[in-house]
Amino acid sequence: MTWQLEAYRGVIVATALLTLVAGCQWLPTAVSPVPIHYVAIEDGVSDADLRAKAGEEVRWVNVRKSPVSVVFNGLQPGQLSCKRGFSASADAHLTAVMHPDDNASLCFSAAGRQTYRVLDAQRPGLELNHEVTVEIVPAP
Repeated sequence: MTWQLEAYRGVIVATALLTLVAGCQWLPTAVSPVPIHYVAIEDGVSDADLRAKAGEEVRWVNVRKSPVSVVFNGLQPGQLSCKRGFSASADAHLTAVMHPDDNASLCFSAAGRQTYRVLDAQRPGLELNHEVTVEIVPAP
């Protein structure tokens, strides 16, 4: 009877191990986080010529004491894989208005050069930078 109990215990342990291994096969693999490129807006832009890979996030942070606007001309929503804090206008502008300590971000889906302007939101004619460039390179 003892050898039967040992055999039964072996079958239970083997079944438990197989179930554990098979169950782990269905778990998703860890996804590495998407890099984030930060652009601080103060009296100007911290990174006036930013370079990022397609799919990476570019995040603008307003560290001023007054609101600012980041404005892209001619950028189409189809050129983006993510958008937070930006809204499109009828005249093909993509704009984010950020209050102090606020941020907005975009992920560009295709390689190319995109230019934008940073404006004082309280005085729309006042530009903090004339034209700033984001260069998007192909993802590997």
